[in-house]
Formats: sequence, structure tokens, C-alpha cells
Amino acid sequence: MNQALHFIHDHIHQSLSLDEVAKVAYLSPSYLSRLFKRYLQTNFVSYVNTPKITLAQKQLATTLIPIHQIATQLGFSQTSYFTKVFKQTLGITPSQFRQQNRISQINQLVSQNTWAAKSSHMAINHPTDHWVYTVSGRFTSTPTD
Repeated sequence: MNQALHFIHDHIHQSLSLDEVAKVAYLSPSYLSRLFKRYLQTNFVSYVNTPKITLAQKQLATTLIPIHQIATQLGFSQTSYFTKVFKQTLGITPSQFRQQNRISQINQLVSQNTWAAKSSHMAINHPTDHWVYTVSGRFTSTPTD
């Protein structure tokens, strides 16, 4: 079982199947499935998807990487399946999560007085992104050098 868990954690950014992990652990897929339910109180798919969704949350909140690219980076072959798993786990879609967390990040930055006044706009400096609030009242992301 430990071999299976280590393999999952070492390959979390890949698509993982019960058959593949069972083979690495020298167990039958059905036996490995029973071990997951008995000792971890969850099934294989849920165990694999939980850290993937956690990693997706971080990416969605801190980057502008497109959702389909995040899904691919985490081993989901279809964005629609990624969206389904994400919504089942958190109750909202990846797009909704990104929007809610971008707004909370912006509000947090505002409350910390990290605004830098510029001539016709204000900029938020963030470690991974640079946001500009224009006179039109819209936030835009600009690349940092």
C-alpha cells in the first residue's frame, strides 16, 4: 500500500489509473481498491482527485493559466471532467472559484495599502502577476519582467 501511495504522490500531475498504481504496488486492482476503502475510508479516484483539486485551487487563485491548461497539467484528459470533479468537490466551477479568489486577493491587497498611484491608473504588485486598475474601472493583467 505504501508503494501505491508514494507512486500517487510522486506522479500526481499525471493521469493515474487504479490498474497502473496496482501494478506498481504489485497488487491486484480489486485488492488495492479494497485497501483504499478499508484504511483510508475513501475510494481510489477520490484519493487521487483530492490533491489534484487542491493544486488546481492554488493555480486558479494565483495565476492566469487557462483552466483547460491547468486540467491538462494535473492529468485530466478532458476539461469537462476536471470541471465536474472540481464542482463536486467544492460546489463551484473552476471559473467561479477563480473569480471569487481574484476578488478576495485584490481586496486583501487594497486593505494592505499596496496600491501604487500612477498617472491614470493604479497598479497592484503581486509576486506572480501585475494587475492594473484603469480609469475605466477594469482590472487587467500585465506581464512582469
